[in-house]
Amino acid sequence: MIIKDTDLVYVIYTSIIASVLLFCIRFFMMDFTAGKAFLQSFNPIIVLIIIVVIVILIRNFIKKKD
Repeated sequence: MIIKDTDLVYVIYTSIIASVLLFCIRFFMMDFTAGKAFLQSFNPIIVLIIIVVIVILIRNFIKKKD
C-alpha cells in the first residue's frame, strides 16, 4: 500500500478537525477547565501521525535533492 503525500495531508487535517471538535464538545458540555479539555482532546495519536508525516516529507526532500 503506497500512501501519497496528499493523503497524509488529509489525515492531518481530519485529525486536527476531530481534535478541535472534541475540545469544543468537552469544553462546552462538560465541567472541564479549558486546560484539561485541551489536554484530553489532543491525543498522542495525532502527535505520532505528525511525526510520521515529517519523517516521510524529509525523506522525499532528501531523495529530490539527490
